[in-house]
Amino acid sequence: MKTTMIQTLIILAGGKSARFGTIGELIPKSLLPIYETSLLEKQIEEAFATGIERVIISTHPTFKSKITKLIKHKDRGVIIVSNALHAYSSFAALAYVIREMSISEPIFVSLADIYFLSNPFNNTVAMNENKTCLFLAEPFHKNELMRGGIAFVENGGITKIVAKPMSVNGQGLRWSGLCSITYEHQKLLFDYTNGRTDEFPPEDFFSYLLDKGEEVLWCRTTDFINNNTSKEILLSSLYNLAEHLTDPGSSQIREAANIFRKQILSNH
Repeated sequence: MKTTMIQTLIILAGGKSARFGTIGELIPKSLLPIYETSLLEKQIEEAFATGIERVIISTHPTFKSKITKLIKHKDRGVIIVSNALHAYSSFAALAYVIREMSISEPIFVSLADIYFLSNPFNNTVAMNENKTCLFLAEPFHKNELMRGGIAFVENGGITKIVAKPMSVNGQGLRWSGLCSITYEHQKLLFDYTNGRTDEFPPEDFFSYLLDKGEEVLWCRTTDFINNNTSKEILLSSLYNLAEHLTDPGSSQIREAANIFRKQILSNH
C-alpha cells in the first residue's frame, strides 16, 4: 500500500443538489448510487487505500443525519461535521472546518460530487507536502473546458485559474476539485473568508493566492466526471460498472460510457 505524506482529507459535501429537483432535496448527490457504491463512499475508500488516516466530511446541517446514517466507514476515522456555511461557499465552509477541528498541518481537500476513473490519491505520494497543489487533468472533450474550473500552467506552477470560463480556445487543464493546502495557506484562507457571506467559487481563493505572489503548484491526476446532472450520475455508474467487470465486458461498458460522454458534451 502506498502511503501519502498528508494524513487528513476534508471532503466538501454541502451542495444542495438543486439540479436534481425533489431527489436533491431528499438526498445529497454525493450519496446517489453509482453502481454498487456512492460518490462519497468511493472517495473515502480510495483515500484509506493510499494511507490517509483521517477523513472529515463537511456537510450542510440538512444532510448530516443522512450522511451519518449511510456512510459505512465511521469506525475507521471518518468524522462528519455539520456546517451551515455551505449555504454561502464551499471554501467558507472549509475555513470553518479547519478552525473547528484545530487543524495545524497540510491537508487534502476534495469535492464530494467528483467521480475519478481511477484512484486519484495514488498520484499524491511523491508530491511536496510543503506546497499547495491543484490536481489537474486533460480534457476528454474540448467542451469540458467550459464546465468547471480551468487552470493555466507554466513550468510546474499555475499562472491562472478560472471558474467556468466562457471561452478558453481549447487551452488549459481541468481542475478535479482535489487539492492540497499547506498550513500557511490555510491561514490565508481564514483572511480571505473572514466575514464573507457572499457566494464565491473555490477557484477565487487560489486566484487570491496567485495575486499575492504565492506559489501554487499542479499535479497531473486521473480523468474524472463532474456530476452536475442525472446524466453524469448515469455516466459515472457506467464507468464504475466497468471497473468491476472483466474483459470483454469491462471494455465494452467503458466504450459505451465514452460514447455516452461524447453525446453529453457535444450537446453542451
